[in-house]
Amino acid sequence: MRLKYFLKILFFAAPYLAFSQQKIIDLKTKNAPLSSILAQLENQYGYLFSYKESDVKNITITDVASPANIDAFLKSILQDTGLEYEIINGNYIILKKGDVYKGDLTSKQENNGFQICGYVFDSLTQKPLPYASVYLKKSQQGDYAGDDGRFNFKSDLSEKDTVVASYVGYAEKYIPVSFFIGNSCPKIKLNYANYEIDYIVVTDYLTDGIDLADNGAATVLRPERIGALPGQAEPDVFTTIQFLPGINAPNGGASDLYVRGGAADQNLILWEGIPIYHASHYFGMISAFNPYIIDKIKVYRGGFGAEYGGRASSVIDMQSADYNDLNKSEFGAGINFINAYTHGKLTTQKKNASLVYSLRRSVSELWRSPTFENITQRNQQSIIEGNFDFSNLPQGVRIADDFYFLDSHVKAAARLSPKDKLSAAFFYGKNDFDNDITDLQKKEKQIDILDLKSNGLSAAYEREWSPRFSSKLLAVHTLYDYGYQYEIDQLDIPPPVNRFGNKNNRLQERQLHFSNHYTTSNKQQIKFGYQHTSTAVKYQIKHESNSALLANEFADVSAKIEALYVEYESPQSKNIGFDAGLRYSYFGELNRHYLAPRLRLWYNMTGHISWQGNLGRYYQYTSQLVQFRGDFLGIDTPIWVLSDDMGVPVIDATQYQLGVIFNKNAWVIDVQAYIKKIDGLSSLATAFNAGPTQIKPGSSSSRGIDILVKKRWNNFRAWASYSFSKATYQFPTFIYPEFSAPFDQRHGLDLATQWSAGHFELALGFNICSGTPYSIMSDFEYVPGNMGHLLTVPIYESYYENHLQIQHHLDASALYKFGEKRHKKLHGVIGISIFNIYNQKNIYSREYFIGKTPDGTDEIKVNDYEGLGFTPNAVIRVEW
Repeated sequence: MRLKYFLKILFFAAPYLAFSQQKIIDLKTKNAPLSSILAQLENQYGYLFSYKESDVKNITITDVASPANIDAFLKSILQDTGLEYEIINGNYIILKKGDVYKGDLTSKQENNGFQICGYVFDSLTQKPLPYASVYLKKSQQGDYAGDDGRFNFKSDLSEKDTVVASYVGYAEKYIPVSFFIGNSCPKIKLNYANYEIDYIVVTDYLTDGIDLADNGAATVLRPERIGALPGQAEPDVFTTIQFLPGINAPNGGASDLYVRGGAADQNLILWEGIPIYHASHYFGMISAFNPYIIDKIKVYRGGFGAEYGGRASSVIDMQSADYNDLNKSEFGAGINFINAYTHGKLTTQKKNASLVYSLRRSVSELWRSPTFENITQRNQQSIIEGNFDFSNLPQGVRIADDFYFLDSHVKAAARLSPKDKLSAAFFYGKNDFDNDITDLQKKEKQIDILDLKSNGLSAAYEREWSPRFSSKLLAVHTLYDYGYQYEIDQLDIPPPVNRFGNKNNRLQERQLHFSNHYTTSNKQQIKFGYQHTSTAVKYQIKHESNSALLANEFADVSAKIEALYVEYESPQSKNIGFDAGLRYSYFGELNRHYLAPRLRLWYNMTGHISWQGNLGRYYQYTSQLVQFRGDFLGIDTPIWVLSDDMGVPVIDATQYQLGVIFNKNAWVIDVQAYIKKIDGLSSLATAFNAGPTQIKPGSSSSRGIDILVKKRWNNFRAWASYSFSKATYQFPTFIYPEFSAPFDQRHGLDLATQWSAGHFELALGFNICSGTPYSIMSDFEYVPGNMGHLLTVPIYESYYENHLQIQHHLDASALYKFGEKRHKKLHGVIGISIFNIYNQKNIYSREYFIGKTPDGTDEIKVNDYEGLGFTPNAVIRVEW
């Protein structure tokens, strides 16, 4: 316990209080050429400048105002030069003459001039480059490209002049004026310059807005840049992530993600540093995050750094924009077949403060769309026996349900000084579901009531002590509160209530993070920090029948975890390097210490082939348990529990991964192999309650390979993704000690195409995968329970030995983008999508349970859970 107090004293005595992503410029140069100062900003601070040499030639800066942030610094040095600047995405800066690029130059008419028009595109992605600079080398006349890449201006010089096209991060291109004469607005394609932008390994990994970064360690998604994807009218955060090789959701949901042999509860999901314990709506079918306020998502499918802790499989780290990323204030609103939403991104004129917000709510109370009805039917399968169609219910069966969800996200940020930044974020999510089912043939009525809330708050204070050393203090609070109760009334048997029960789960967590980041002069990076976590978990599972208590499981536990971490990363610009980290944790309540070493290696063999490998150890202290339902059907949501010395051990995972990436001539080939070993699984996590004599923890082992092949031809791209994965559980004290994991899907294949032309985008995709395993109940027995009541205990023929049939579906989507962000105030998207075009019946789970015959005796029954059938969706979204 002394260690805990020592760490707290060390933390509060530390002289650092914050970390800032807004770099502080501290140059001592005087009477220096402007070009020299810009070169220093690029080399020392990582900025990238786009400008014409003639604009900065012969300009000398007599005095430099520093230290200062980049805005104040540029205003100071450019105030008497006639130059203006524009910051794009934080690090990319365009310099231009104020008297050259103002207004629409096409309005300038000359008798002996030439009309110059065209489009500027990325040579690889074939996407337009908005705000690209196009000008004449001699006269300096020119224009900026619009959102569609188009430029148009008048030349009053001879056709011997040269047109220069440039865009930050791309190599300039020089084209003779004569090329444009008689050529109807040609396309100019720019290539990437030889810059190290975020150490991107592969741009356009699958589509625009999905890149591989950090030498292949992370996949970075930017939802606003992602176009049409198969089956999505607009991007859903977690459904989009499922397009990445090695990530799947066997039940067809959005947030139940299984990443390379890991279970869904082993993923660390963060938004602005807040751990998210429930990331979806409507029983996992819809992501709880509006994609239009998410600026960047980093996904670690394999190993992740020592700064992350508490999960064993993967990390999904989401961030929203702040004043560093916003050029102007924006507002938006939209509606689809499921929900309506509004969002905004506000920034001050000086770009020193910002506010990002989002509000969404389901529209089912106004209109039960076909999409909502399909999702409801899919979810109701866990409540009603047998497969059914809402439009054709069995005689005597009536269903009345009421459901709504809402979520809200707010992030505020302010620059307190050139070196200090303060930010805060808040989210709130709520699901309410009431269900009333009457079966006149069985003379039974069932009522289900569910109330689920999730919210979180973070506050961060950041400071940059020098251009190389920065610190951050982050305080976090998150709450997950789940309540479910059911009643089953026999209509002809008094008393009216025959069976009832409830399941409650509440998790509250507070965290305090203190992190530091130091960069050496040769770009080596060192990260170190301290984290304090305080977690409290309560749950109760209770079932009664005719006043007899069938089950009453409950817990009320809390724990504190102290952690220290350090991480070293060699310069990512080198052809060969490594990232080594160590995380130390102390679990106070168990009085145990845990060391988690992690190592990542990379080798860029050529300009087109790179190798990556990682290995690491990971510990998890909170996990989900699935309680076997036994002799009744009802809503079955896993409960969060905290590790203890009883039946819930600390999860201990070891991962190994090796892969190679080929990227050339618009081809991307990515092959990744992995092995994952996890110890400390509880028997309840397998959906079997093994009983008090069989509570010894088990383990799991997974191995697999993911292969991606993608090719792009101009505005058309296609990719094929194949995954092989084998996941098994081992429980030595079980009757059958080794069996397939419940989520084991051996084979999965994704085929997808995407095509864009002008304002239109189309996508088509086909998915086929193995069926999941299931267990066959062969018999059941009665054992004495409370108050002389007999409990029904199932007997299984085997555990997850049989597999369901193959699943497959064909999906499509189409988008039309109207308006132009630059020239028109109002712009937006109209989109439609269809999931499972040919209405394939896909069974994702099969469950045996003990039900009643018409004469009231017990018998074994089976319920098949079907995925979504033919499901349309449509969206209209506008921004201004």
